[in-house]
Amino acid sequence: MTGCVIELNLSCSGLVGKIDSNSSLFQLSHLQRLDLSSNNFSNSHISPEFGRFSTLTLLDLSDSYFSGHIPSEISHLCQLQSLSLSPSFETILRLTAHDLKLLLQNLTQLSELDLTSINISSTIPPNFSSHLTTMRMGNTGLYGIIPESIFHLPNLETLVLQNNNQLSGYFPKTKWNSSA
Repeated sequence: MTGCVIELNLSCSGLVGKIDSNSSLFQLSHLQRLDLSSNNFSNSHISPEFGRFSTLTLLDLSDSYFSGHIPSEISHLCQLQSLSLSPSFETILRLTAHDLKLLLQNLTQLSELDLTSINISSTIPPNFSSHLTTMRMGNTGLYGIIPESIFHLPNLETLVLQNNNQLSGYFPKTKWNSSA
């Protein structure tokens, strides 16, 4: 039996610098959980190579001083159950409307999604993982009508959409999470 690294938690480790696309990190092909939160990756971009971790169930890159566009390759991580990308206070991460739609369409196993303070500036797509228990998309520039389908997600316990002043809509008249 050969040893395979399946979990790597380097959160709050004082890591500084950039993660290059040829980093040995991306050779850990059996990773299931990767937590690099609360480090300082010096305003570098999130590498598209993160999309190579086909067995990943948890990816946490929050509060790690990444900036720029979130690569569409993140939407290839179809086993993800938990995704947290919220940026550090001083950095700006962007997600295009198209990539948000791909993310929500392809990540059908997601139970936790945290995109707080990412510059999305889009309407909310109507399709979400039915496994979602927590969705945090506050302060993202979302606009338009909140899709009623959000209120019918069967497992949703936490929904955070604060500071999106261009959102509109009504709470459903039927009970939340009902199949009506």
